[in-house]
Amino acid sequence: MNQSNKKLTFMVYTALCIAMVTLCTMIIKVPSVKGGYVNFGDIVIFITAVLLGKRAGMLAGGIGSAMADLLLGYSVYAPATFVIKGLEGFLCALIANRKDKEATIKSMIPAVIISAAWMVLGYFIFEFKIGGLLFANESFGFTAAVFNLPGNIVQGTVSALVAIPFILALRKTKLNFNLKR
Repeated sequence: MNQSNKKLTFMVYTALCIAMVTLCTMIIKVPSVKGGYVNFGDIVIFITAVLLGKRAGMLAGGIGSAMADLLLGYSVYAPATFVIKGLEGFLCALIANRKDKEATIKSMIPAVIISAAWMVLGYFIFEFKIGGLLFANESFGFTAAVFNLPGNIVQGTVSALVAIPFILALRKTKLNFNLKR
């Protein structure tokens, strides 16, 4: 595949992953106690990050998740989600794909665990500190952050457990994932 086709294929795969993150976030969502929701868009973020690399993981995580927040009426979360989920995808790819080698199960496990932990911590900080300062209501502050913690932990854990088998299965297909940029 020449360089031009490789770039185009990378852009198409990344755009599809952004859309899939948005859809998985919107379709499979369970409202949490204090205003947020648990979803499984992180599964697609992890898959994208490991198979397509840092840039695609960051874009799919940030844009796809923030778009879902906007479309679902959680616009107050969208800027934080853009940063938290974008960094989640970037971190996952950074840890899983060391030195441009294909990720192994040994590198994927810490990648998804650390990325999921970042997501949990990122939302805790946003809901406790930033959201509590910007929006004085019961959806933010320490109590809200603590109440939403179990949902975020479940979301990160389930996503981490589901993503790795999907990645291994997708690698066995004829799709070309050798596009990391």
